[in-house]
Amino acid sequence: MKKSALIQGIVISAILSALAIMKYMDLGRNQVDTEKERYERVLSQDRKILKSRNASDADVNSALIRLGSENELFARSESLKRIRSESKLVRAGVGNALGFFDDEEARSAVKLLLGDREVSVRIQAISGLGHRNSLVRERLIAEVLKRVGLTEEERQAAFSVLARIAQSKESREYAVRELLTATLKASTPRARVATAIQVLAVAPRDPRVLEMLEEILKAGNTPDLESSAIRHLAVAKNPWLKGNLTQLSRSQNPQTRLAVVQSLHILCPPDRFNILQRAFEKDTDINVRSAALAEQNLMLSSGPGMGHDFCKSAIK
Repeated sequence: MKKSALIQGIVISAILSALAIMKYMDLGRNQVDTEKERYERVLSQDRKILKSRNASDADVNSALIRLGSENELFARSESLKRIRSESKLVRAGVGNALGFFDDEEARSAVKLLLGDREVSVRIQAISGLGHRNSLVRERLIAEVLKRVGLTEEERQAAFSVLARIAQSKESREYAVRELLTATLKASTPRARVATAIQVLAVAPRDPRVLEMLEEILKAGNTPDLESSAIRHLAVAKNPWLKGNLTQLSRSQNPQTRLAVVQSLHILCPPDRFNILQRAFEKDTDINVRSAALAEQNLMLSSGPGMGHDFCKSAIK
């Protein structure tokens, strides 16, 4: 091949590559624009909902919160108009939406809804206080926690918010400790799931949280939490989980077995290929069998040569 032809070929290839990259970038940009435009349409519809006399309470609730999260003053003014609505769903939206604003009038309205006759409204007002950090909001949460007759749902919501907005390490530690206690002492699986999710959100790497997840897996009485617990502990490279994946892989809960299989390349237990083989050949759930095949391919293809074990080189 002549040198000029070779150079010409290289130039053409470079141009085509550049055009492909530009097209890909344009596609990405158009997709972003499309997402932005779609969200703007949603917000525009929200504004129409709040101006309408025939909108449902559920739509008003969503519109107030969504526009409030964008710090739109229209959401603030519309929320203040509805603070004494007959609908508890609307008042709940008001309590949450006004939490995005930090002026005295908005805070006073939220404080009023903290004493609403409906628990669901009070909980949303508590959640609204968690949208921003301030000592004033922390004090309001402290006042809520001192109330007589506070429901467990309100306590959990208040401690969850306190853990996020606390201005001192002591206050945050106190909130996390109370959430952990509530999780372990929950009287029903549903309550345990709710509090565990809250504490995971505010303190995902706290050693006490990891210990709590271990206890949940050991007890085996909250199947709805086991999958999340396994994935969370796997990312934290928890040694207890690594030593007990074989046992957990025999769980009656398919979501638990799926989480075990998909954690093998992270923790690399000695029995990993036996777990995969059993899952692939005998598991009754197709999702677990598919995950076992994918996991095996991942561990055997992420290195030099056929049959290379990813875990032996990548995980030390």
